Amino acid sequence: MRRASLFIAAVCAFLLLSAAHFQGSAAQVAESCPAFVANALNTVGNNCGGLERNNACYGYNTVEAEFLAALSELRFQHPADRADLASLARITTSPMQTPLNEWGIALMSVQANLPDALPGQNVVFMLLGDSEIENAVAPDDTEHTPMQAFYFRTSAAGTECLGAPDSLIVQGPRGLKVDITANGADIRIGSTIALRSVTPTDEIKARLQDEFALEDEIVSLMEVTTLDGEAILNPDTPQEQHVPAGSRAYRCLTTPDDLGMDGAANDNTVLEGCPWTAIEEMENSEIAAFDLLEDTLLNYPIELPYEFDATPTETVAPEATPVSPTWQPPTETPTPTFTFTTTFTPLPTSTLTPSHTFTPLPTDTLMPSHTPLPTNTPLPTETLPPPTETPLYSPETIEPTEPTIRH
Repeated sequence: MRRASLFIAAVCAFLLLSAAHFQGSAAQVAESCPAFVANALNTVGNNCGGLERNNACYGYNTVEAEFLAALSELRFQHPADRADLASLARITTSPMQTPLNEWGIALMSVQANLPDALPGQNVVFMLLGDSEIENAVAPDDTEHTPMQAFYFRTSAAGTECLGAPDSLIVQGPRGLKVDITANGADIRIGSTIALRSVTPTDEIKARLQDEFALEDEIVSLMEVTTLDGEAILNPDTPQEQHVPAGSRAYRCLTTPDDLGMDGAANDNTVLEGCPWTAIEEMENSEIAAFDLLEDTLLNYPIELPYEFDATPTETVAPEATPVSPTWQPPTETPTPTFTFTTTFTPLPTSTLTPSHTFTPLPTDTLMPSHTPLPTNTPLPTETLPPPTETPLYSPETIEPTEPTIRH
């Protein structure tokens, strides 16, 4: 118990996601973010409409793919290009650079452990910004489907547009729970989660190494955030933990090794002696880190779990100043939680509903839907065309309830 308390107290004291520091034209960049993000996501919807199961799509500039050696003749170089997941070793997306109109986005339709009898139901992966995903399922693996197990890496440096972080968004079919394995950790999802990498300070690394007598070095932490529904960590084990909407947990990751399909020693895996932290409930200001992704249509719209008793601050160009961690001794509480403090301030945006669909759009025009931030006053925008009544997604007729699909 002392170990668990010290681990959580340590993490409580240190982590800070640093956002980008804007100079000069910061206000203009912040003001342009909602339109830029909405346009990019709508373009992804147009490029990737009708994406079939176990396929990947090049959504928005710039995306790079590495194929397995035997399939090296395949190409994945331009928006709307598609590839079979079984042929892919790795996908990398580029950082957001609004002046260059770049924000790497890749979309994947993953079967995971869903049965063949549900062909219209898939898990959607959306890789955003300075991020990478590597297939951990070998071509001859008969127990897993392509990309059901994977290694991922994201930048912790922050982006120009607060509210659209470098991340891997994973959403299962509505009403179904599916199993994935991320960096060696088993996770069962019942809606939408975000996966990110964060970097602890050297001081905290050393303290955790000493406390848990870890032989392997702690390089980074894996963050699991539930945006809606719930995530289950270590499912079907005595260590099972439920992460409800608006909450998150962390797990230590070790030195990179060659574990995936790209043949490079760049895969971080979880440390067995360093368990998941206690579940932490997020504040509205922390949920706002995903603000510009609200209502993005994957299988269904992303709905952020805001608490409506707080009023977001109307800030045009927020800055994040790194804060040196202060060590605090562990408490005697049996199951303490920690606070992962961020300085993200919700931006007063009017976010479009992007057309991330697996069904081709009925027209070639953008079809934004004005969705205000969760406040009592809608915030209109004058930069985007008016909404249309045409639905962006035609759901499957299958409406499963709450079964849990196991291997």
